[in-house]
Amino acid sequence: GFYFGLDAGQYTYDLDQNGIDGLVTDSLEDIGLDVLDGRSETSEDGFTYGIIFGYQILEFLAVEAAYVDLGDFEYKGSALVTDGLSTVDLNAQLTGESSGPTLSVLGILPVFGSGWERYGRAGVYFGGNDAELRLTSDGISESFSDSSNSTEFLWGVGAGYTRGDWTVRLDFQQFTDV
Repeated sequence: GFYFGLDAGQYTYDLDQNGIDGLVTDSLEDIGLDVLDGRSETSEDGFTYGIIFGYQILEFLAVEAAYVDLGDFEYKGSALVTDGLSTVDLNAQLTGESSGPTLSVLGILPVFGSGWERYGRAGVYFGGNDAELRLTSDGISESFSDSSNSTEFLWGVGAGYTRGDWTVRLDFQQFTDV
């Protein structure tokens, strides 16, 4: 039958810090600036949450719709740059976040008589993605933002325990290319 639930957990974005560093350096060089020194850091993990609505069609099959907030990431970089005449300290901060609905199918394998079950999940994530880049130099700040939507595959595996009307689950989910 029908069920609903809350989802809470830990997320990790897989940012390519060296790739972003290279992109920033190349962009600065394209506008005629040389990078003399630089450093950067990323923040790629935190708390995620969501709400789930499902329907268990058969003992071995369920469908779920959910809304998930996949959290945010941050990249901070600073560089000492020159145009050949003067030198300035340039700071960059890139932040992004993603949230949206999901639709998935669960294949369920009950462990008979124990209340335990194992399941696999496959589905699709309809993400709303927002990013902002803020550049600061000598007290002058400029920001750029972008929003996009994406449709990505998701998969997962997990286990659950049911007692009465309550079920507790522990699972791993992977959202590709968010």
